[in-house]
Amino acid sequence: LHKSAQLGYAPAVILVGDEFFDQGKIPEAMKYYNVAARGDIDETTKGKITGRLAFLYANPNGSYHDIKKALPLLQKAALQRDALSNNIMGALSLTGAENVPYNAQEAFKYLWRAILLGCTAAQENLGFFLLAKDHKIDNETMKKEILARAYSCDSVSQTAVNYPLYHLTFTQQQCADINYYAERLVDVTLPFTGKNECAFSSDMGDLTNFLSQ
Repeated sequence: LHKSAQLGYAPAVILVGDEFFDQGKIPEAMKYYNVAARGDIDETTKGKITGRLAFLYANPNGSYHDIKKALPLLQKAALQRDALSNNIMGALSLTGAENVPYNAQEAFKYLWRAILLGCTAAQENLGFFLLAKDHKIDNETMKKEILARAYSCDSVSQTAVNYPLYHLTFTQQQCADINYYAERLVDVTLPFTGKNECAFSSDMGDLTNFLSQ
């Protein structure tokens, strides 16, 4: 594997980069990732590489935290369909954390993209945004909960806190917006049900269940 990577075989370069990354050997991993990013690989794989580097700099608890380096990488990885990068950008845009300007419209776009890419934490983040928008929770609670879900796509247990009942409904215009995000920002090959119906995946049940708990 290492010999193949040294010869420039892109899949091997990525695997060796992942190996070093998982071992905490970040400079070595970054060297291989940078080589792979210049090679002939698809956009999704490029997004994975860029997303790993973005998370490295974005994670406030990590040794390499540098938001100035993280933001352009996060934005690039988000466009390359990296789910976690979209969730992080959505969370930062909603909370104004890390001096990222508050922008609910951009946050909505990032979170929907993350949801459609399978990020469970983004579903929960959108839920807290909707709860705050309808004044069912205050903004400080929203920020606290969203930041707890910013740097992972894993769901966070809700056993300790009871939030108000919330029924999720969408207007035709909102469905059209969601379909637009799904079609233009995620995957143009996704099947859709029509302009007046939301093109939800089966995973959308998770968001509905979360909001109705």
